[in-house]
Amino acid sequence: SVLNTKLQTYMKKLSAKVFRTYNASITLQRELLKCKDECTPETSLGEKTFIYNRCNRIVAELCNHQRSIPKGHAGQVEKMETKMEEYVLKKEAMEEHMDMLKGAKKGKKAKKKAKKEEDGEKTYKFSNNVDVMNRQYETHLSRISNLETKMKTKDETKAVALGTSKINYMDPRITVAWCKRNEVPLEKVFNAALITKFPWAMEVKSTWRY
Repeated sequence: SVLNTKLQTYMKKLSAKVFRTYNASITLQRELLKCKDECTPETSLGEKTFIYNRCNRIVAELCNHQRSIPKGHAGQVEKMETKMEEYVLKKEAMEEHMDMLKGAKKGKKAKKKAKKEEDGEKTYKFSNNVDVMNRQYETHLSRISNLETKMKTKDETKAVALGTSKINYMDPRITVAWCKRNEVPLEKVFNAALITKFPWAMEVKSTWRY
């Protein structure tokens, strides 16, 4: 093409495809490096995945990988919002129960439970063991955090095709190295087909740079 001919006046074998691949790959690496301080040992897996998807979205927008908003998007968002409401209600119930375990009398607990059933509110069966409840509470907070992350990702990427840049343009070694550095299972950002497509990228070290 005319474009490829022009590009090759600057560098031998340079083509539009090569240029787009380089541009996508170097942009992904730069964006991930910008987020280095956001990925700490305390950062949840869901938040790390969100950070990667945000960087992937920037690359997709750079490459103009747009898509129509999926027909089922609104329905999926509504279901997630409903689930979040349920999670928040359960969190509040857990906190109330844990407060009772710390000092409230059993009679007060029974009275509150009866009142809730009378009002038609949903009741939960929780352990009376403080340590068990603390563990279950932390697990539930993690569920809320993960769902919040999924909701943010779904909203930010509703009109962007993330997969095209992964398949055709971004060097997969950047993603593999980032996942190893941040202890993120590759399956969180690459589907099985992509992992099969790029076996040569899987052995790259965590310190690898594009």
